[in-house]
Amino acid sequence: MPSSYLRELKYATLAFFTIYGFYAIPTMLAKHSSIPISLIYGNSEISLAMNSIEPGEYFLNVEKINSNCQISIDGQIVSQSGFVTNDSSRPRTFLTVGAAIDITKKNEQRVIVISCRSPTTFRKSIEISPILTKRLVGIVYYLWQSTIDNILGPAISAFSLIFLTLLAFSSGLRRLRLYFFASFVSFLYSLSLSNMTWLFAPDHVASVIHVNLKLIHALSIFLLLSTTRSFKAILVFASVSGIAGVYISNQIGHLTIYYKFWLNYLLPVLSVLSVIDNYSTKEETRQTLTRKIFSITWGLCHLLTASQFSMGTSNFSWPLVVAISVVAVLYLATTEWVTERKFLGVVSTILSTIKDESRPKEGVMRIARMAFEQTKFKRLSVYIDSYCLGQTTNPQVQMTRVMEYGYQKDTTQDAEILFSENQGQVMLEALKSGKEVLRQGPKNDWFLVVPIGPHACFNFSNDSETENYIAFESAEAIKKILPALQTISQKLVDHAVRNTTALGKLKSILGSGQHPATIGSVFVDINNFTKNIERYGEAYGNFVSHIYIPSLIRAVQGLLSLEFTRGDEAYFVAINELLPSQITVAEGTLKGIEAIDHFAKHEGANLCKEHGYDVLTISTGANVGEATIICDELSVRTSGRVVNEAKRLQQGAGKGQILVHNDFVEKHSVENDLYWSESFPILFKKNQINARRLIGKKNQSKVS
Repeated sequence: MPSSYLRELKYATLAFFTIYGFYAIPTMLAKHSSIPISLIYGNSEISLAMNSIEPGEYFLNVEKINSNCQISIDGQIVSQSGFVTNDSSRPRTFLTVGAAIDITKKNEQRVIVISCRSPTTFRKSIEISPILTKRLVGIVYYLWQSTIDNILGPAISAFSLIFLTLLAFSSGLRRLRLYFFASFVSFLYSLSLSNMTWLFAPDHVASVIHVNLKLIHALSIFLLLSTTRSFKAILVFASVSGIAGVYISNQIGHLTIYYKFWLNYLLPVLSVLSVIDNYSTKEETRQTLTRKIFSITWGLCHLLTASQFSMGTSNFSWPLVVAISVVAVLYLATTEWVTERKFLGVVSTILSTIKDESRPKEGVMRIARMAFEQTKFKRLSVYIDSYCLGQTTNPQVQMTRVMEYGYQKDTTQDAEILFSENQGQVMLEALKSGKEVLRQGPKNDWFLVVPIGPHACFNFSNDSETENYIAFESAEAIKKILPALQTISQKLVDHAVRNTTALGKLKSILGSGQHPATIGSVFVDINNFTKNIERYGEAYGNFVSHIYIPSLIRAVQGLLSLEFTRGDEAYFVAINELLPSQITVAEGTLKGIEAIDHFAKHEGANLCKEHGYDVLTISTGANVGEATIICDELSVRTSGRVVNEAKRLQQGAGKGQILVHNDFVEKHSVENDLYWSESFPILFKKNQINARRLIGKKNQSKVS
């Protein structure tokens, strides 16, 4: 058995015997100091023979909390709980019954009778265990037993309800509702255990209420401890069938049998399943450790209760168990609330830092240090995609280290990670999956690789043996702030794009204002983007926007300049001032179209396969003509009919097709080098555009 299992079993066993001993040991001490008395058993009562008792002040306790009992001395009732008689004028108490007895002389004849009955009729007979002690000892034991059996559970449950209500109002955490429900049911069940239900309802009604509360309380704790959907489904089914069973069995007069069936069989089985469910999770945080210990202890309590119920004994205090369970619920809720509040502040700081930092590289380094402070790792290294730093032409080829902390060894050889040379494979795995990777090294040292989008990684590690819970708690902390960390990823991509495109240079060349010019306008759109998002999830969208389109931008560099990207769409322009001197706008546009087609069929196809996606296709529309270049403080952008027509051509293109304006083909005589389809019409704002589809190059095979 793994050492962690033994540790949790040890703690659970310790907790169980603490609960058991907290009730049993004082009872044993009281019995040990008790005065021997003779008992005379009747049909439903016990008479005490006091003729051998020395004169003095004594106190009589009745060790029976789930029963309605009364003590009469010399024919007068001196202590009574519940509805034992129909005489409403006699005082009743919800506390344990007990009575002070004065013996003034030896062999004094006192007629003391104790009578008890179970209002639930779950047992055929009741074993009454009277304890006669000296007055002070008896009163202390009486107050202790009454506190444990009648006051502690309702008091702690009521405090938990008030406290959780305040937490819920201050934080709004949805999960606190489950803690609140468990505390609320515990409060009602503890009242029922204290016989308070029978003070206000007839026996048969109070019995049904008690059984329902017993089942709902147990199931609420199981639900709170559950970690998997399958076990939650079992609990929902058990809840519905259990409550329905109470109603049916009560109607046909078999509530006792049904109660015994639940208590002896189903609750112990659910206890075992709860333990298995908690051990199905691989996480070992202190929160999960507490839940495992709680589930084992809870299971032991149910198993012991089932065994004692079947044997007719009662040396175990369920009011105490309920009180302890509420304390555990309160602990879990409070720690979750404190953790959430802590990370809300961290997330706010991170988001503020990202918003204010105009330099993505420095921003990554700053938030990496903030994230590092939330973990219990001792080393940190930060890597950024070399593409974002302008060092490579394609993303996810090489990672460059921009920061490290806590390393004692020489890490010069890890300054740059080249994936093609089989370096940094765990980092590559994290980048492609978009999920953090937590693993244990050969020396029981742990490391955590956290991808920040597809273009940066935080590597947390220790260089020595590390407790499992430290690693898992650190990973859990990073998960809570990861959505905030990811917001820097888009800044990295934007930074890379700005370094790639030369469109921003136009403002310094042309100056502010509106400038007429001949431009090439090219729109590109990814086919079936929405369907693939539904198929592959959000990771596909990240791949397109952070990997595929940046690689496409690099592929057309020097020919087409990026004006904007919107999700699965990119818009490029060819402008004379940004082209090599020997290339015209028309030639740059045409060569750019060819580069797009080549990229989609080769480099782009390989990227898709490497990341586990089907090869995607692109629809392209292009046109060349007169437009206006607008340079102002907001941006550099183009507008005009040629731009609108290029967009319409892209919308009319089929999957993998390239459509260009017929005038573009005819005016610039590009038909001599390429295969083009015949001209065909496309409707554009009630006007017709004559388009041609690119088929292929004449010295190459045709493309359909």
